[in-house]
Amino acid sequence: MIRDITLGQYYPADSILHKLDPRVKLVTTLVFLTALFLVSSWWGYLAATLFLAWVIRLSKVPFKFMIRGLKAIIMILMITMNISDALEFSIFPSLLLVTTLFRLGLNVSTTRQILYHGYAGEVIQNFGNLITGGNIVIGVVIFLIIVLVQFIVITKGAE
Repeated sequence: MIRDITLGQYYPADSILHKLDPRVKLVTTLVFLTALFLVSSWWGYLAATLFLAWVIRLSKVPFKFMIRGLKAIIMILMITMNISDALEFSIFPSLLLVTTLFRLGLNVSTTRQILYHGYAGEVIQNFGNLITGGNIVIGVVIFLIIVLVQFIVITKGAE
């Protein structure tokens, strides 16, 4: 079952995309996802699909490997397409609760590791190095942006 989940798995290949800096790939993915939310016509979705197909072709990852990872996404897409009203998705509150508890558990365990051992593990350290590039000024700026966004979300939710 775990072998069928290919999302996020590294696939060794000799392509231009595999040689790119991880930060470039992360920013490009975020720009692509943002563009998907801003598109409102079928032509825009067609252009996004063609771009995605081009990137997949450029990555030299086999088509069967990509399809195997899309099983769960296709199921979610089918459910989403059949729901016309948000109230029809009755599992949403439970799903939101479980994911929030999972996030809270990760936050608590990471904070405990930092306070108890002074070290949160290699995952946190590597993610921090990926985002900041080893520069404390960039880290502080990103932290302030996150705090500002959280503050805006909280104040808008309180209205």
